[in-house]
Amino acid sequence: MVEIIVFHNENRLQIFVTDPHFMGDPKRIDHLCDLLQKHGLDIVFSVMTRVDSITRPPELGKKMCSSGILSYELGFESPNQKDLNDVKKGITLDMQRKAVKILRDNGANASGTFVIGLPGQSEEEIQRFPAYAKKIGLMSCAFGIVTPFPRTEFFDSLEKDGLIIERDWTKYDEMHALFKLNLLSAKKLEELESYCMARFWTLNTFLDRARVLQKSSDKIALKEFTDEILAKVEFARNAGYDLREGELGDHIKAVLGAIVDAEIEEKESKICMHDVIEMSRFLKILGPQTIQITLRYDNQAVSYVMKTTSSSVEYIKTISGKQEDATIDIDIDLDEVVNSFSGYSTFELMSYIHLSKQALNINSILNVFRLCAALPIGLGCSYVKDKLMGD
Repeated sequence: MVEIIVFHNENRLQIFVTDPHFMGDPKRIDHLCDLLQKHGLDIVFSVMTRVDSITRPPELGKKMCSSGILSYELGFESPNQKDLNDVKKGITLDMQRKAVKILRDNGANASGTFVIGLPGQSEEEIQRFPAYAKKIGLMSCAFGIVTPFPRTEFFDSLEKDGLIIERDWTKYDEMHALFKLNLLSAKKLEELESYCMARFWTLNTFLDRARVLQKSSDKIALKEFTDEILAKVEFARNAGYDLREGELGDHIKAVLGAIVDAEIEEKESKICMHDVIEMSRFLKILGPQTIQITLRYDNQAVSYVMKTTSSSVEYIKTISGKQEDATIDIDIDLDEVVNSFSGYSTFELMSYIHLSKQALNINSILNVFRLCAALPIGLGCSYVKDKLMGD
């Protein structure tokens, strides 16, 4: 602890503790919290831990949050009690819900991991995983394909029955299917991993996360919110090209399907964007608009539609296909992205974005100019404010 204090030197630090048994000794953690509170260090801890460590006892979890331990990655594994029993996890669905509630109530980031592809799981069952994750209030989530690591009981059992189909150890990364399944092909299971990620990471998820993590009554800066979304998109893009080489098209189709399915499930629980994000200058310049951004791939189209006034965002929705009343109509051709990708840059991505040909009239062009003016001013004001406050 003394070394941390010396190294800290009043600088903001982030420390990630990767030991999943970090809370295995509650007395030690309680003492750590006392030290953190005593010295008032500007440190944010991220920790990996177990669901039952948060719920037993719940008072310790609350104390950790108040001491700056504000990001938690928990292994939920499955929304089905049978799966939890089969993997000998030692937790219940009720414990999962309670753990998330404790963390959210104390302003902490509740992140979870789920395992897909356990023997007997169906496609329809796996597709419900992200809906469950959002229902219990998770703010961040990952879905890993079950991986039988060598020298484990699981691996030995599959090996004995001749079910291991992959010996390339670089693919033992929770992103590839490695053994024969009764219900799903390896290809389908890997596409379901992409589906689950896209169905969980919706705009509503980002807004919910921003709302819980707010440290004051102030709204989140538009630039800060946008940067977080772009970081997730870039991460997904990197993972897609690195891990799904040659099969990216099928994964894009899975993602587009997930976007529409997520809209159906979230229809009654939408969060008003302008209630969470500071975007008054952006909206004032943009004015009343219906902005439509359409993602196209292989004759499949999914559109994000945002309707604004000069002071609010009336709604944001996703639809299959397009609607006809857009005042700003933008198409993104994902076929071109897949077929011509040779690197990553903002300028390269911009070449795949097109104004809809039907929208090339004077009014629509003026509306696009309004959008082009609103974006840098809205984002720039956030940047200037952050610099002034930092100085």
